[in-house]
Amino acid sequence: MHRRRYEEASEELHNLDTDDREDVHDWDLDLECLDEELSVIERQQIFRKRIAHWAVESNISRDSVNKLLAVFRTDPNLSFLPKTYKTLLGTPRKVNTIEVSPGRYFEFNLLGGIIASLDKLVASVQSYEAGVKLFVGCDGMPASKSTNSQFWPILGLLKLEGAQPFEIGFYHGQSKPDHANSYLNHFHTEIAYLIENGFDYKGHHVKI
Repeated sequence: MHRRRYEEASEELHNLDTDDREDVHDWDLDLECLDEELSVIERQQIFRKRIAHWAVESNISRDSVNKLLAVFRTDPNLSFLPKTYKTLLGTPRKVNTIEVSPGRYFEFNLLGGIIASLDKLVASVQSYEAGVKLFVGCDGMPASKSTNSQFWPILGLLKLEGAQPFEIGFYHGQSKPDHANSYLNHFHTEIAYLIENGFDYKGHHVKI
């Protein structure tokens, strides 16, 4: 549920004008509209994601983000936020986008997501040599109740104990993608390559 609410909470990031770059206080971070069932940790994750996407989409400088985080962290309730721009994003500053009618597809790196997930697990590398299984899910949901804006995220999850979902990519537009093939094309290319070739991880070859 919280993955969907994250997409819902991110509605403003595509509506910001460049003139708003310095007006951080004008970017509404109201979380009252979110599902009341969300835990404190889930709300914190959403808040952090929103700041990260705001910084990227508004092209805020690294130094400005660091200063903003320093101000936020003076509030004990916001001490969960990281100290630096680099830690906040945890992903490349620029995200490649592809036109997928009638919107755009934001592409992340599938292999990078898999390796990041493996790095967080405690299982031995040898246990992966037989291969790892990957669950993939995609679904669409409205970005808000007041507009036609929609998100269609693609999420991955390794079938390993303790693994957490990660973003493979997502589509954003004023309606659902016109063609499923275009929406899934980038993911298909990546997963087809990994299925055929596998990948190297800490000196071991791993199959998907």
